[in-house]
Amino acid sequence: MKKYLWLAALGIVVVLVFILLKGKGASPEGIILYYGDTCPHCEVVDAFIRENKMHEKIVFTEKEVFQDKKNAYELGKKATLCGLSTDQIVVPLLWTGTGCLIGEQDIEQFLTVRSLPRL
Repeated sequence: MKKYLWLAALGIVVVLVFILLKGKGASPEGIILYYGDTCPHCEVVDAFIRENKMHEKIVFTEKEVFQDKKNAYELGKKATLCGLSTDQIVVPLLWTGTGCLIGEQDIEQFLTVRSLPRL
């Protein structure tokens, strides 16, 4: 009987850990920064990322959309999920896993907050 209680307790712990870890990701693909290779605002965000070594602090993907049609299509789908119309789709745009952020300041603030150590 004690053996079964031990296994049940272990199973509950495993399920709770899975739920906690799953909740941190918010989206299977995670955080995505969409940018254009000739976009001056994107260059500012890129410089911020490099100077602050953001890739060492937070996991996210960067996708170029001016030359890559697949990425541009994906950006359009994400923007639609955020309620943006086609004339509101600009870069840099950050998909947070649950929503969109547009512009240097909002993106930099999000990355800074996400990269802070959790207490």
